Amino acid sequence: MKITLFEPGVPITKPGLYPVPEATYHGDDLCHEPSLSSTLARIIIDESPLHAWHAHPRLNSDVEDEDESTGTMNVGSAMHAMLLGNGRGIAVCDFKNWQTKAAKEERDIAIESGLTPILIGQHRRAEVLVALARKQVAQYQDLPDLFGPGAILEHAAIWQENGRWCRALIDIIHPYPDFIAIVDYKSTERSAAPATVGRQVFDMGYDVQLAFYRRGIRRLFPNDRRPIRCFLMSQERGGPGCLSITELDEDVLTLGDKKVSAALALWDRCLTADLWPGYPPFPSTVTLPPYIESKWLQREINDDALAGAGYAFAVPLHDDEPRAIDPRYLEAG
Repeated sequence: MKITLFEPGVPITKPGLYPVPEATYHGDDLCHEPSLSSTLARIIIDESPLHAWHAHPRLNSDVEDEDESTGTMNVGSAMHAMLLGNGRGIAVCDFKNWQTKAAKEERDIAIESGLTPILIGQHRRAEVLVALARKQVAQYQDLPDLFGPGAILEHAAIWQENGRWCRALIDIIHPYPDFIAIVDYKSTERSAAPATVGRQVFDMGYDVQLAFYRRGIRRLFPNDRRPIRCFLMSQERGGPGCLSITELDEDVLTLGDKKVSAALALWDRCLTADLWPGYPPFPSTVTLPPYIESKWLQREINDDALAGAGYAFAVPLHDDEPRAIDPRYLEAG
């Protein structure tokens, strides 16, 4: 897989894999027009085009930066930088917190120098967790030497869909002989157990994220017929720092790809018209999910506390005689 040279300040005009600085990527200072990322694709589908406009740094000049107030790095961000980027751009500050004048001055100097400051205690914890991550990843025989020769770490895939630019900052791309692995690394304060990660896939939009990544790599390398397999690498920041790797199967990615296609269509329509609607301007109807009704019906049948409760409707919904109230509930009341 060929890496294309990135020239800061020069708009990208050709699709490719670029070693783009993180700040440049997140600011979308890449192409001559705003580009769509997997995060924005999730927002435009799960919320609205207006939310996507509001979150885009080139469409909304007032978009908020998460770390704008201090520019400091937390443990999770440090883990990500050290595992995938050898800790480039980190300034370790020997303070317990940022409360003292000296700590604030050192922090500000680091920020002015283009570095991201982190407290020494947080950095030590991040170092321990990264070492644990490497040790655990080495045990996965399906992904041998994941960080070794041939691996492409933290590169931006830039491509076009029907004339619109797309971008994806992919943590790990490893072209093995029989398949191409795409891996997204996430640290969490919650459990990284495979079952827990699996339950989060749709709520967190990981199906869209990895389907978007896969689409980008397929667009950039259309003649490479190796299957593309997509993985979530999740590590707990607490306790023993356990790590799991979870693969999204084809059904999950196919659904994600459908959502990506819908997001691309909305993105193109909104950019063309420069109209970014919010939620529909008419009342939405809440329908009764079958499992909710079934759960209540089971209570009506089995819960003696509801016996004889009946319905407070002018017209009865059914002609069934109410069951007698269990006297034990009258006594308990």
